Amino acid sequence: MLTQFLSLFNLSPLETDAIRLSLSVAFNAVLWCLPPAIFVAWILARKIFMVSP
Repeated sequence: MLTQFLSLFNLSPLETDAIRLSLSVAFNAVLWCLPPAIFVAWILARKIFMVSP
């Protein structure tokens, strides 16, 4: 499906592979970083911060 979409732009196979690799790296980065980030945000949201007036 991605290859068919990218073929609309008349890219070379090397460029298509580079885009596929970039999207794969971006997807995996989000997949691995989002759950710990949500957990840390949840921990920080539960803590009561002392704010001086």
